[in-house]
Amino acid sequence: MAEKLTVSQIRELYEAIAEENKTLPNFDEVDFETKWMVIELNRRLALGISTEQGAGEGKTIEEQIDELITKINATLAYDQAGFFVGKPENEQKLFSIPVARKFVLPENCLGSQAKVAIAPHASATFSIKKNGFQIGTFTFGAGVTNATFVCDETIFEVGDVLEIYSPTIKDSDLSDPCWNFKINLEIT
Repeated sequence: MAEKLTVSQIRELYEAIAEENKTLPNFDEVDFETKWMVIELNRRLALGISTEQGAGEGKTIEEQIDELITKINATLAYDQAGFFVGKPENEQKLFSIPVARKFVLPENCLGSQAKVAIAPHASATFSIKKNGFQIGTFTFGAGVTNATFVCDETIFEVGDVLEIYSPTIKDSDLSDPCWNFKINLEIT
């Protein structure tokens, strides 16, 4: 006859199995009550229910899935980089790319970078556009090689176009601008 285990023995067994990253014991070796308790421990673990909580106090699977999707969405990002070699002319289109998958350009392009090889003599502001309409800027201060971004959070759908335009007045010093946008993707 199969050995009958107490709840604390099952917990110890379960924790030892988890630490060793092994599979659960062969159910032929334990009685029905032990099998049920192991299944219950797994259910509690999946629902985030501690041993001090009642059976219905954990999160539902749907709540856990929503939390997981939120965490995944917060970390899904890719880089959209571009550059221009030389000194751009007045309001010159430097970059244009059609959107292949929905993404969000975060407020003030959080996590993005823009640099120039030679800093501008005076402040130089580049335009960030969506489908030809300005949604933000990145600006290099006089003598500064790193830009500061300003924009609202903007959603780009498939088929939209992300564009970068040079400053309205050409700077005689500014040269070789490059940028790298941190784009946030969403699970759909």
